[in-house]
Amino acid sequence: MYQLEVNLNNNSYPILIDQGIDKMLNNLLDRSNYSNIFIITQQSILDNIKNNFLSNYPTIIVDENEASKSVTTAEFLVQELLKEGCDRESLLIGFGGGTITDLTGFVASIFMRGIDHVFIPTTLLGMVDASIGGKTGVNSNQARNVIGTFKHPKGIYIDPLFLNTLPKKDIIDGFAEVIKYGLIVDMELYNMVEYNFKELIQLKDLNQIKTWTRCGMGPCQGRTCQYAIASVVSNQLNCKIEDLGYLTGRSPLRPVPLDKSIGDFKYEEITKVEEAPL
Repeated sequence: MYQLEVNLNNNSYPILIDQGIDKMLNNLLDRSNYSNIFIITQQSILDNIKNNFLSNYPTIIVDENEASKSVTTAEFLVQELLKEGCDRESLLIGFGGGTITDLTGFVASIFMRGIDHVFIPTTLLGMVDASIGGKTGVNSNQARNVIGTFKHPKGIYIDPLFLNTLPKKDIIDGFAEVIKYGLIVDMELYNMVEYNFKELIQLKDLNQIKTWTRCGMGPCQGRTCQYAIASVVSNQLNCKIEDLGYLTGRSPLRPVPLDKSIGDFKYEEITKVEEAPL
């Protein structure tokens, strides 16, 4: 297991990366005193991912895609939680991508003035960025994420095996975030993605991916998480990200020259999946 800590005084929480989410969740819930535990997710996730823990707790399903990030959906969740007996001592589990983590965090922040929640991100973007930082929110009719709060989860639990359920488009979306962190602060991370990009986006064999880099796939996710953590902490502690080398384990932080490109991966090859450059 690979573990990181988000150190925010009273709002600190762990990020655990391991294959086998049941084991991680059991360790958490066995030590908890929650009165009830509820899972918030989408039907497409349930169709693609089979885990024992899903049958252990009441599950509330919301609509697919960005459309579910609305005040209407948040009110629906509140009503369903009340119907199921959710109270101030309950726990919400956001099981899905960025839409689910944003929505679950928002509902957790407003239900009875705030209850605990954890995230199990199932997309690469959710694993390396969207679930970290305490940002929650829903959309209005005019703009995205304009109704929201800041509330940190009690933990984030990442299982790399979920990546095998993703379409290639979603994998490339997630690697765009990894590339961004590499461009800003970590040339080694950037070079690893550059040299292995075609193989990385296949994600067919996570054990094989471990042989391509000394840090392995899980800790590479962890390294990207570390930069997201550093950004969160620098904002909350009002300091520069460059001063947080102890969080990233890489000091000084080294940006990548701007003339770098993603290997020989051609624009045309990328647009077969997404009609836009990374």
